[in-house]
Amino acid sequence: MTILRRFDRIQWLPFIGCLLVLMAATLAIGSMAWQLQRQQHADVGRLPRSVEQQARLLNLAYVDVLRAKIELNEVVRQHVGQQQPASEAELWRTTALVKDARIAFDAFSRNAALEGESESVQSLAQPFHELLKVGFDQQILNLSRGMLSALDAGQQQIAQLESAFGDRVEHWFAQRGRQALAASSVTAAPFDYSLYVSVAVLLLLILLIGHRVQQDVYAPLACLGERSRLPITRRDDLPGKSYPQPLG
Repeated sequence: MTILRRFDRIQWLPFIGCLLVLMAATLAIGSMAWQLQRQQHADVGRLPRSVEQQARLLNLAYVDVLRAKIELNEVVRQHVGQQQPASEAELWRTTALVKDARIAFDAFSRNAALEGESESVQSLAQPFHELLKVGFDQQILNLSRGMLSALDAGQQQIAQLESAFGDRVEHWFAQRGRQALAASSVTAAPFDYSLYVSVAVLLLLILLIGHRVQQDVYAPLACLGERSRLPITRRDDLPGKSYPQPLG
């Protein structure tokens, strides 16, 4: 009865209530963190809407540049060793692709300027315009005027300028990808911290309850067991009892 009275005085109900509430909170936070992690894996590389629009326009301009380069290489191959200039019909696809690349890049520049990214536009604009003016426009002029001796030098210049512009494009996409990943990591950080804190507090509460059980239940029971094993050899050893003495 003494042990049971001590057990009642411990007031276990608040401990158990806190434990259940904390377990439910930990499960809820863990579930939210897991769902957010799945969403992050699904959205890896996904950019904000405005940046996604810029990426689409820049990619379109770069693809048009590559297609124009392929078309121009074919025209140059056909006129190597010939003495006649290229006709307008032979150059119209290259000219149209260069024009489309200009339109896409101008749209990209306007979109980026609205988002306050003029610095990134400048880093791309210089190699792009050099590629089109010094590279494609000059080579198209060489072909249309029959300046065939300058074709090899023009092709080498286009290759160098296209490589420089491609490096800037890759750098732009890599930078935007890192920004998207950093933004998703910042979003998930509060849930991760909350989950760690909840688990730590839950473990601490479990240890505290275990300590109280050890101190207020197991220790008295062990002491009672030790007393029950003590030998009793004489009835008059029991305290508080008096027995009649034999006559004579």
